[in-house]
Amino acid sequence: MSIKSKLVNSYQYFIGEGLGQKAYISCWYKGAFQGYIDFYEAGNVPTPGFNSNGSFHLAYPIERLDSILTTLREESPVYIQIANFGTLISCRVATSDEPVGEQEGFQKQQR
Repeated sequence: MSIKSKLVNSYQYFIGEGLGQKAYISCWYKGAFQGYIDFYEAGNVPTPGFNSNGSFHLAYPIERLDSILTTLREESPVYIQIANFGTLISCRVATSDEPVGEQEGFQKQQR
């Protein structure tokens, strides 16, 4: 197994129509482009991978959009990852170790 990872500290969110993807998120770290998280209709999700500039291309069904946006909004640090399990290529949006019960999202909503 091989996992490539990029740290993300800012993002831009786009909703499109007439394109292959229904929405996408461009991910950045200190102003450097890290990759896209693209969202497609179920059944039309391509294999994730690497762009020609070394950035990542993550691909998810559109149903995953809300949960991934919530992670980007409420967690830190956040990583985008491409994992290679032999012939299977997978993508991930991940956090580092998190304390149990910290309720980051809950605390932000209470402010």
